Amino acid sequence: VYILQKESILEHTHTYKFTLPCLTFLYFLLVSQPHAKYIVENLIVAADPDVTKEHLSLEHVNLSNLHLVKELCHALACNTTTLKEIRVENACLTLAGATMLLDAMGTQEKLKVVSLAGNDISDEDSLQLTEHFPRGAKIEGLSGTETLSIINDLVANKLMELKMGKQTEVPVPVMRKIVSSIASSASLRKIIVTYQHLTDDLGVELVHSAKHLRNLSMLSLSHNKLTNKTVYAIVEAFTDHKHLRTIDLSHNKLRDDSGKVLGTLIQSQTPLRVLNLSHNLLQDNGSRGLAEALKRDNTLEELSLAQNKYITYMGIRFLAEGLRENRGLRVLRFEQKCLLILLN
Repeated sequence: VYILQKESILEHTHTYKFTLPCLTFLYFLLVSQPHAKYIVENLIVAADPDVTKEHLSLEHVNLSNLHLVKELCHALACNTTTLKEIRVENACLTLAGATMLLDAMGTQEKLKVVSLAGNDISDEDSLQLTEHFPRGAKIEGLSGTETLSIINDLVANKLMELKMGKQTEVPVPVMRKIVSSIASSASLRKIIVTYQHLTDDLGVELVHSAKHLRNLSMLSLSHNKLTNKTVYAIVEAFTDHKHLRTIDLSHNKLRDDSGKVLGTLIQSQTPLRVLNLSHNLLQDNGSRGLAEALKRDNTLEELSLAQNKYITYMGIRFLAEGLRENRGLRVLRFEQKCLLILLN
């Protein structure tokens, strides 16, 4: 306290209450940067459990020294019930320092916002930090924050719909992290991952991560680069699933075998209502496999085979035979250069 008075930081010592972790942190701070006087009051607010302020802001403070970060973590541990927002911006935080700090924030009961903008944290570092995000807090200031927050929400079981489309193209390393995080979620009802250039390695991994989701009702993986391999995984994972009603695999690279194996899924106990296979590479045998399924199923209501340019009139004939014995299908979309079939 004498040092603080000498530096003209404190005018009246009796108006301030210090905990030991706070004093240790202030000592490191004064030794390393004696001109950072304006942040002291906020540090006291963070460290003193009797103070009920909700915000802590540390800006333009050099926290490259891990000893200093460690003392700040001790100070945060003294107040776990009031802080709602913590901003540590332009503070020279490294990956190691940010990891320590985020772990310490995990004890905050009411924390809603954490900002780490302007620190020495790369895109790869940001991905590693996702495992340390405080549960339930919105993370700001990191590269790809919106996408990274998806991982946090999945682990915290806060997402009912996972949606990534044309406007949010996700880097492959981040996508891998998201896919693996699906396995930690029990709340998802819909998975919509489109326009992400997914190949079979990620597609199969996604399906394996999602197969435990008992309440999954929609799986949309359109506009990617998936082939039959991912379809095999889907059929294996979701045959006799109780709630899956929509599968959209349009605009991929599916071939004949996809039609055959999806026919087995249609005939299973899975209550599939909508199947979209438009803009793929199906041929007549794929059409035949689907037609055979239609003969035995009355659950499917909508089937789209539009712009599968290798299906000939023979494939159309197979479908017609299947429709004669089907009583459930309401919409069939089959559009080629010279032929449009719309059954409604």
